Amino acid sequence: MERSRELVNELLERACVVGQADDGLRIFCKSDGGYAVTPEKYKVPVVVDAMVKTDSTNIRLRFREGAVILNWENNKDELRWHDPISGKEVGVRGKGRVPENEWIRIVWRIDESSASLIVDGEERCRFEGDYRDAAGQIGIGSEDPDGIITHVSWRTPDEVSGCSHAYPEDREFLIDYMTSKRQTER
Repeated sequence: MERSRELVNELLERACVVGQADDGLRIFCKSDGGYAVTPEKYKVPVVVDAMVKTDSTNIRLRFREGAVILNWENNKDELRWHDPISGKEVGVRGKGRVPENEWIRIVWRIDESSASLIVDGEERCRFEGDYRDAAGQIGIGSEDPDGIITHVSWRTPDEVSGCSHAYPEDREFLIDYMTSKRQTER
């Protein structure tokens, strides 16, 4: 968890205010485009793993031109998907709602040919695409002043094997998944 806090402290503010709270990191975005973002760019394959909660709307993850939005302010039941390459928006009915005032785990996996979003172990969406040359900053945001993040991490396959992951049960799965994707591409 300590490394997770260090990573969170590295985030840069983009039209948002980031501050430490007792139970995690609090992000208040001043506008619809506000995110806390990584200082560096990451190249796929990448896994974004976050523990978050909100008391109302808008849990947002971002990578390059892409974004995923849960509890979208215009329709909480619709997951909003923005393609990482084109930014094209797609609504996924019945997959956007998450509980309010409860911690949830979000995992966004992007590899060379697909991207998926998993919320508390349930795959909410999967899209195929050519993401092999995608690289960009990773961001997280909320329009909600009470959007709280306790843990966020982003890793490449090589980094996963050496990190003290908050979810040890996932380490082997992530390493196997990312290694197999690299081997099939060679």
